[in-house]
Amino acid sequence: MYHLAEIKSIITNISDADIALMENEKISFDSVRKEIIRSAESKDFQAVPGSGKTTLLASKILLISNKWHFKDCGICVLSHTNVAKDEIKKKIIESGLGKELLKYPHFIGTIQEFVDKYLAQSIIRYLGYKIRIVDTDIAREKIEHSLAFKTKSYLTKKHIPFNLKITSVVPLEFKMPNNLSSNTSTYNDLYTQKEKSLKDGYFYYDDMYAFANYAIKTDPNFLSSIRCRFPLIFIDEAQDNDSKQDSLLEKIFNDISCIYQRFGDSDQAIYDFNGEDQKNTFGKRISTIKINDSKRFSIKHIDLIKNFKLSSINLTAISDEPKVIPQIITYSEKTKSQVIPKFLELIDNYFDVDNHPIVKIIGFIASSDNPKNSICDYLENYEKKRKSDKFNSLIELIYSLRATRNLDLNKAFYKIIGFIIRKHNIPYENDFLNLQKKSSIRSFLSKNDSERRFSRYIFNILTKPITEDIWKDFCECICKTFHIAKLNSQNIVTFLSEQPAKSEERCFEKTKIKCDSNNYLYTPKKKIRVEIDTIHGVKGETHDATLVLETSYYGVKDISNCLMGKESKNQKKDIKNDRKSRYKN
Repeated sequence: MYHLAEIKSIITNISDADIALMENEKISFDSVRKEIIRSAESKDFQAVPGSGKTTLLASKILLISNKWHFKDCGICVLSHTNVAKDEIKKKIIESGLGKELLKYPHFIGTIQEFVDKYLAQSIIRYLGYKIRIVDTDIAREKIEHSLAFKTKSYLTKKHIPFNLKITSVVPLEFKMPNNLSSNTSTYNDLYTQKEKSLKDGYFYYDDMYAFANYAIKTDPNFLSSIRCRFPLIFIDEAQDNDSKQDSLLEKIFNDISCIYQRFGDSDQAIYDFNGEDQKNTFGKRISTIKINDSKRFSIKHIDLIKNFKLSSINLTAISDEPKVIPQIITYSEKTKSQVIPKFLELIDNYFDVDNHPIVKIIGFIASSDNPKNSICDYLENYEKKRKSDKFNSLIELIYSLRATRNLDLNKAFYKIIGFIIRKHNIPYENDFLNLQKKSSIRSFLSKNDSERRFSRYIFNILTKPITEDIWKDFCECICKTFHIAKLNSQNIVTFLSEQPAKSEERCFEKTKIKCDSNNYLYTPKKKIRVEIDTIHGVKGETHDATLVLETSYYGVKDISNCLMGKESKNQKKDIKNDRKSRYKN
């Protein structure tokens, strides 16, 4: 806490001349934004969509870092999604001013990364566990694969999903499906396999929060050490933190020894009505300083969307005319299959492929066992993909990466390595290589003088045509690099030809429109690429055009009164969730 007064002084004494260094033709800060930059209190800042919130936050961090001279503590910047994290890092790198922010003692990352690195990993290792993979889907698959046939049959027959979240670290207890009795064979099998999975180093994302809370509970000095390490904390898109994230961060940083600032927009929250436990606390310390002017929306946009807002903040526009006029596509059950083709026609009319527009089709519900309306009702072969790119084979991952616009080669490098080390245990220094320790991977490759050669192979695989012979050479390179006598995983050695032409040809069947294996469509005339995703999957992104599909678990509601601002109080409450999913897009 001994640095706190000086940190506050650094923030409050940021001058107009300092701020001018952050401004250019596209970026300028009015008196409201300058006031937020100079704020050194623990507050929640509400900012409307398109207000330049992330730019403002990145600029504030840069201005502070220019005068930061503390060697033993740093600035902590957290976000719910990788998209938001990457956007902040991108702005810092582009500025050319704050590269020190990307190194010790500072931390910029997702909340999950922060919890893993600073809260959970040390106590997990102290308790005798190793950490190989932190990934709920992979850990759950490992458990499911190990279950006895009788257990699997029982769960399938009863339609019982199993979660097995940790409810107690010591003694070790799990949340069992259907409150299974501890004296049943099903309970014992589930418990045994989950326990074995943990001992083998496979953790759910939520498991890390259980260990983090255990560390806080058992070590009286734990909280003070974290607060000393990070006395200045910023949270971006804070409205999207779920209850476990929110309560943990509040427990750590809502303290007089910290400056804890959260940025967000309660109207854009997407998780508090998607089965999450509780709403988060964003807005509890709401600042009177609000940013209500949007650079994204025109007056015409605001006239359409203002009735979908739930907060009291007044949304205003900077421009009069929209780049693209808002469109509402109406349909019946008989014409639902024509919604997406109509949107693709509109995209052809408004955009040129040479300008590389970012266009997406999104919906709240991807699919479910019994959806009334999901993305799959409009696009029959859509399959939601995990952001961590869960693919059946390495070649499918490669093709997906090749199709990515503005591909980050460093991220691609680790995604490919991650796939390999999940299929093969690569021993290194009394442990196995895993993505939780990227420094170990770099050290392993450097010691074996393999990093440059393997990087070159990956670059060629990602940028040049792939034949079966080239793929065989790449597999041999994998063996040499990681000292694997023989690749025993067909998921790695299997070769598939890339067939983009077929993907585009099948996009325009009039009654059964389909996307390709990467969830892309292409417009009929100009071949502009359009990606399909969920609202959750694109959170934090900026698009040139977006189609928001009508989806619902319980049937589509009539929102015509809402569009005209005439809904009753009961109607307003009933369609709250529908309004929010439309407003934020």
